[in-house]
Amino acid sequence: LIEVKARLESFYTDYLDPMTAKPDNLDWLAQVTGFTGEYWETSWSESIKRTLIKDSLSFIWQSKGTRVLLEYLLQVFAINGKIYQLGQFLAGRSRTGDAL
Repeated sequence: LIEVKARLESFYTDYLDPMTAKPDNLDWLAQVTGFTGEYWETSWSESIKRTLIKDSLSFIWQSKGTRVLLEYLLQVFAINGKIYQLGQFLAGRSRTGDAL
């Protein structure tokens, strides 16, 4: 019973808190916060997974489809891209047009 009690007491930190959850539990937690199918890749780094899960309910899903979210995702994934104006987006190119 003591072992079960200890597991229950650490359930939140091991499974539900994106910043302290065990790395093996992040893909499960992502599903709970809405990341499924095309919105989630199990091969992403642990830090990217934690960041996306942490911000999912308070920012990502509320901002879906906006320029602000696209800029946020470029930053999270360290993609050197720039949104010039509504409807125009360039990623994977340097300022001179060379492939990154």
